[in-house]
Amino acid sequence: MTHELQAIFKHFQIAHTQGLPCVLATVVALDGSSYRKPGVRMLFDVNGNSTGAVSGGCVEKEILRQAQSVFESHIPKVITYDGRYRLGCEGFIHILIEEFNPNQSCQDAFEEALVTRKAIETHSYFLPNQTSEKGMGTELVINQIHYNITDQPLQKNLLTDAQVMPPIPRLIIAGMEHDAQQLCAQATLLGWEIIIWKALDQMVGMESFSGASQIKSVSPDSIKKIKMDKYTAVLLMTHNYAKDLHFLLNLSKLSPLFYLGVLGSHKRMEQLQFDLLERDENIDLEFLNTIHGPAGLNIKAITPQEIAISIIAEIVQELRSIPQLTPQSINQIAYE
Repeated sequence: MTHELQAIFKHFQIAHTQGLPCVLATVVALDGSSYRKPGVRMLFDVNGNSTGAVSGGCVEKEILRQAQSVFESHIPKVITYDGRYRLGCEGFIHILIEEFNPNQSCQDAFEEALVTRKAIETHSYFLPNQTSEKGMGTELVINQIHYNITDQPLQKNLLTDAQVMPPIPRLIIAGMEHDAQQLCAQATLLGWEIIIWKALDQMVGMESFSGASQIKSVSPDSIKKIKMDKYTAVLLMTHNYAKDLHFLLNLSKLSPLFYLGVLGSHKRMEQLQFDLLERDENIDLEFLNTIHGPAGLNIKAITPQEIAISIIAEIVQELRSIPQLTPQSINQIAYE
């Protein structure tokens, strides 16, 4: 997950300023089933502080114990766990442990990829058996440039676990009422990028949306200039029928979103669709069919907190339906 790697970089940068070496643990292979899948990572600094998770919490202490030799020798190692007896899972987990010390060029490229919403490749090279071996390790590929996460050369003829991480999911919330605040809080827990659209005359500040990266004053017409991509979701929660209608008319002209939701009843949504057709007879019928209204899975939600959970669950469901990126399709992220 891109937001987990973002947290790992932040941990490293803090530890680096304090002179604390770090190691990275990556699940590089899995035989059978496990709580988490290949490509997940966690970072340890030499004091034992960690970021991320590679299991449900079962193996992290053992990984830290095994990491001590990497702190001392600077040589990567692969460890294997039989989850059938030790973890309650049905598989063998292969974990690569290596130093994590990306140079400034790597850090800068990673930060730029986050800002510009570019996909990031990771390649981990390893041997299958429990062993310590120079040449094992991980690199990032950003804009077709390869960055080692240490200053050690890699043996690229080893087994490879290649992953492509898409941009962090972005949630745009149009509205600033209490339910929008609850939705922002839930999305923050998932590590998403959150942008709040507010009306020009609304005065609610960032303190009510602490997880949001920005609050933008927008009108429905101004969104014509906003870039969208297929990892962006929009939720209309303005509590204003005319504004929702105006927003939908303009959103219909932009690139398809992976999720577009509208708060409100079935009757309200039917009226919105009718009025959209009245105002634009050429509107794409497929666009109308992709609008989620009422937004959220039907879990009989009543409170703003429950409604937020139902909406988040529906967004995650749609997010998982996006085809996974591969190294061959990494540049197929469409922008408007």
